Amino acid sequence: MTAQEREEMFAKDVLTTKDIEKLFCCKSTTASKIMREIKNKCDRVGVSGIVHVQDYLDFFKLPQARYVFKQKEKIAKQIAATGDLISL
Repeated sequence: MTAQEREEMFAKDVLTTKDIEKLFCCKSTTASKIMREIKNKCDRVGVSGIVHVQDYLDFFKLPQARYVFKQKEKIAKQIAATGDLISL
């Protein structure tokens, strides 16, 4: 998994079972088990097959700043490059 793929994944609000498969390089059954373990601790979304990114970070005790892309910085770079907000 590339840094860009990881960045795009954590820029979303939720992770799917497929995302967990990619993160852990595992089969869907293992990804589902990991997802259930996360959801047993905290389940902000309450929908089967997805887990909130913050629940994932909390479960693994990961620092948010390292994994969640800073959207404001991305927007600032785009404005600097294009000069307007319309291209966003």
